[in-house]
Amino acid sequence: LSESATIEEVLQYLSRGMKLHKVRSLKKYYKRRYQLNLDNMLLVYAHSRKPFFCSKKTHLDIFDVEEVRKGWKTDVFNDVERKFRRRKSYLPFGPLNMSEDTCFSVVISPKNDTLDLVACNANDCELWVRGLRHLVANCKNTRRDQEYERWLRDQFQKADVNRSGSLNFSECQNLLKQLNVSMDKNHCRALFNAANFKCHKVDGEDVLDREEFIKFYHSLLSRPDIDKIFKTYTAQNMTIMGPEELRRFLTQEQKMNVTLSDCKQIIEKFAKDKNNPEGFLGLPGFRDMLLSDDHDIFDKEHNHVCQDMNQPLNHYYIASSHNTYLVQGQLMGSSSVEGYIRALKKGCRCLELDVWDGPNNEPVVYHGYTLTSKILFRDILDSVKLYAFEDSQYPVILSLENHCSTEQQKVMAKHLVEILGDKLHNKPISDKETAMPPPSALLNKILIKGKKLNKDLSVDADDDSEDESTSKPTSGTLAEELSNIVNYCKASHFKSFEESEKWHFYE
Repeated sequence: LSESATIEEVLQYLSRGMKLHKVRSLKKYYKRRYQLNLDNMLLVYAHSRKPFFCSKKTHLDIFDVEEVRKGWKTDVFNDVERKFRRRKSYLPFGPLNMSEDTCFSVVISPKNDTLDLVACNANDCELWVRGLRHLVANCKNTRRDQEYERWLRDQFQKADVNRSGSLNFSECQNLLKQLNVSMDKNHCRALFNAANFKCHKVDGEDVLDREEFIKFYHSLLSRPDIDKIFKTYTAQNMTIMGPEELRRFLTQEQKMNVTLSDCKQIIEKFAKDKNNPEGFLGLPGFRDMLLSDDHDIFDKEHNHVCQDMNQPLNHYYIASSHNTYLVQGQLMGSSSVEGYIRALKKGCRCLELDVWDGPNNEPVVYHGYTLTSKILFRDILDSVKLYAFEDSQYPVILSLENHCSTEQQKVMAKHLVEILGDKLHNKPISDKETAMPPPSALLNKILIKGKKLNKDLSVDADDDSEDESTSKPTSGTLAEELSNIVNYCKASHFKSFEESEKWHFYE
């Protein structure tokens, strides 16, 4: 399939399935057949090495996918990149070619687990990334009622043990018990019969298919209070609401200032029943309107920053993350770039990097003097560059706990400048400045917090050696290259409020 194919063609192509390799480490990878199930929004896969009759199919719900990353953008593929970097040419690993243009990763919420995959060629990789990203975007934009109905379809599928595509009355009752819905049997039977408009029978029993079951379930959850309000504002003996009635309800009950034109747009948005006349709202649509974000008690304007962001940076509380690199225990747990990605996506604007000397003159980040795993300093910067401003444009502070030798501090400075590029705010402070700039003046900028050399190239001594954030470099010397990158966030040891009043504004 060519790159010019429409998204519909791409999805149909992927629904037919193809073989991909799942990668767990440099030496562990498994061939499986993957395909999209577009009806149920699933990524289905089966073990290719097992015979068809015993192959256990498993699946991943597209609604659980946080994002799709192309290339080497996870811990597993970062290991691949390091091995490639040591080679003079891009050579395949045995029978599997893991070059970056064939690799992609599916990140799964809520723990940011990853499914790392390798396609046969770059074109297939691009098709998977394009198709999955399209589905993920659609899932995130799915309206609440559609997501709810999708959940109901899943419950129906689980209850349909014999895969007949239908449920009889007894099976429906059992499912309702699992969903904590209790109801008089006779009343439940009456609603069951009302929903069975297709009059299907299996083995002589009335049954509901998936569409009928959803209608049946919704009838169990009727809201008399909403029904009463709806009847109050509709014309006598009418089951639909026009723009005039809707405007009267919104102005009198909801205290909203709306026009007839506004009401027509609302009806167009929430009208669900195709049997109703055009331009009129039925009870289901009216119910969905009241339960929508538009009528949420929470002011949706506050989903975005609405405060004054023009004060000096140090006038604000900053959402910070401690030991950001740890995703498990502090003594023997794992360190991962996913910790930084997760923190940034949750709104953190200050991240901690505990940096130590690493092999091959490459600084590493880990919890010092413990058995936690190590990650490359440069890999963290790659992730920060990609995700720093995905959810917020306000500045990010990288708090460096610098334990490195002078030589590796120079490597740190080199990586900060080269990887972060124009996102790094490392301009020297002018003599005219008397206060820190506001967040609004530092949009999409990354600041470095760390030790800074004095004018005589000395470093302030720290009296309290237990304070990790002011730990001295292992060599006792701060590299000038790293010091020059620090401007507005000079790390200083707090002793007292009286002494702090004598500090410069950037300390």
